[in-house]
Amino acid sequence: MCKDITSFYKNVEFYIFSAKKIFHFSTMEDSREILLQLGETLKGIRKQKGLTQLDIEVKTGIDAGDLSRIESGQVNLSFTKLVKLAMALNVQLNEIYSIKKPK
Repeated sequence: MCKDITSFYKNVEFYIFSAKKIFHFSTMEDSREILLQLGETLKGIRKQKGLTQLDIEVKTGIDAGDLSRIESGQVNLSFTKLVKLAMALNVQLNEIYSIKKPK
């Protein structure tokens, strides 16, 4: 059964739409790269603004441990959390969503 699930996930295709581009990803490996890039972007913005993970936890209610996992690309966060993070970092969503299609 696990083999079938693994096979299923390797064949999943999904699309991400932004105002100017449509990204097409065909494997779960692509989604891992997206999470890594998103996490790096969030962490970079947070550090650039001189904020700690605890500062973000206080502003958003998102646990600092969860934020750590988000920043390291281990967690696929919800859109609601992404909006909360953007508000806490005082940035527009398009500033966070600056990822490029994996090669």
